[in-house]
Amino acid sequence: MNPADLVAGFDPFSAAVLRDPYASYEGLRSTAPCHYVGSIDAWAISRFADVSHALREPVTFSSRGGAGLYRMEREIDGGVLIGSDPPFHTRMRRVVSKQVTPTTVSALEAPTRATVRSCLASMIGGHATDVIAALAEPLPTAIVGDFLGLPRDCREHLAAWADGVFDLMGPLTDRTEHRFNQLLALQAYATELLTSGDLASATLGGSILAAIGSDIDAEEAGSMLVSLIVAGMDTTVHLISGMIATLAEHPAAWAALRDDRALAPAIVEEFLRWDAPIQLFFRSTTAEVEVAGVTIPADRRVALLLGSANRDPTLCADPDRFDPTRAPVAHLGFGSGIHLCLGAPLARLEGRVVLEELAAAVSAIELVEQPMMKANSMIRGRERVIVELTPA
Repeated sequence: MNPADLVAGFDPFSAAVLRDPYASYEGLRSTAPCHYVGSIDAWAISRFADVSHALREPVTFSSRGGAGLYRMEREIDGGVLIGSDPPFHTRMRRVVSKQVTPTTVSALEAPTRATVRSCLASMIGGHATDVIAALAEPLPTAIVGDFLGLPRDCREHLAAWADGVFDLMGPLTDRTEHRFNQLLALQAYATELLTSGDLASATLGGSILAAIGSDIDAEEAGSMLVSLIVAGMDTTVHLISGMIATLAEHPAAWAALRDDRALAPAIVEEFLRWDAPIQLFFRSTTAEVEVAGVTIPADRRVALLLGSANRDPTLCADPDRFDPTRAPVAHLGFGSGIHLCLGAPLARLEGRVVLEELAAAVSAIELVEQPMMKANSMIRGRERVIVELTPA
């Protein structure tokens, strides 16, 4: 298709783009790097330099009101971490950032490895299994649940709730009512944990509970706990399942990892560049601003196409190729600037350990069926990843 035709009909939430956005991204970068999308009344920015600049300019490109399509009235309603600007954002992030350190994340490697090994033991050997149900959901449910100090007997809905909250960040669909009910259920869960004090004290959740009344109020604490659960679950689910599906589809990449497990960290970074679970976030302009020769008025929504920026040829050579040996580049899979994902070190740890253990225990990955992309406006992920794993 002609690039101009792709641009003319571009809508980041259309079924075709959600299924495979990359040809449209290329058309935007080459012909309309700052493009008004009438269907969502927002400007789409697609080149790496422009997206990266916007992420690092919170004064002009404001996060107040949320990173989804529809702007929330209050910072707290858009998520106290992702949907706020300084000084509110600075105060919120300070409460939790002191608990997310190299030391605290490193301490999670042993339980992460034990959980991955347990999951893989049930998946290997002559039968079809869904990577998402058997590994990609149980792993962050266990590790993020422990990191936040959530009671172990009530975590079964976390992945579904997180998926629902991300979907609500897009346009209204026939899923919206169900997704809103999922959000209400998650909010009630967080409120109950904070009210009852049923959060392990020496955890991230315990720190939030301890900060109520001094650094934050109860409503802010509830929003923060919801935000951390959502951020820690769905993106990691689709990082793990997406990497395994991609390795099954790229036998040379799988062979390279089996030959050298030290490639695991680079493969995590390459997948986040090549097909990241988060493809776009929104901002609002606080003043008239020029991007790629186009003037965006003040107080308008802007779609920062992270997935497009990550495939910009100025970022790396041959950007549409998945290359496990590529030297990691400064991709935007975890965002950038003051909103750089707080949980990025933990997600990287989980992804690395999965690849290392998979390469040690499995000789072959065979896709039983072609994965279908799931119905979610903001998360790029597969509905199922059905595989057969041959033991090493």
